[in-house]
Amino acid sequence: MPKNHLTAAFCLAAECQGMKKVDHWDTIITGFLLEVRPGGGKTYALRYFDGNGRQRQHKIGRFGEISTDQARKAAQRLRSEVVLGGSPAERKAEKKAVPLFSELAAQHLTHAKTYQRSYDTTEMYMRRHIVPRWGKTRLTDICSQSVATWLAQKADENLAPATVEKIRVIFSRSFE
Repeated sequence: MPKNHLTAAFCLAAECQGMKKVDHWDTIITGFLLEVRPGGGKTYALRYFDGNGRQRQHKIGRFGEISTDQARKAAQRLRSEVVLGGSPAERKAEKKAVPLFSELAAQHLTHAKTYQRSYDTTEMYMRRHIVPRWGKTRLTDICSQSVATWLAQKADENLAPATVEKIRVIFSRSFE
């Protein structure tokens, strides 16, 4: 359990030899560490104890994808949250509890199949236009400005105005 001041130069030079992984702990921020693996992978993380006394680890990011200074700032922010009684793990779980649009689209199509004559058309618009753009988006992350921008892009793709309107109507019915 080596302790060092985690700088960009230190993190670049850190290696793991003959072990499963090595955790290099920071001397300034409690719980901030660099996890180094034998294959060369390096990850910044923060370890802390939650309200139940269980140790948790929150991954901040991979070395190379974010800078050491960015990781340090994120670790400081997360550490402050933990000290004030918050839990990054609970916040992450709450965010994951919000369903993706693809789940809502599946429910919409199941319901539409029971009463629509033109179900095949609805399914085609969902499959071709709506789900590829919004399928992996959490419902709380969909806002009217992004939808308006997306519909404007659809109009610029030389789609007929009636087609864009049909896409808008199907998309909005998913939320009803």
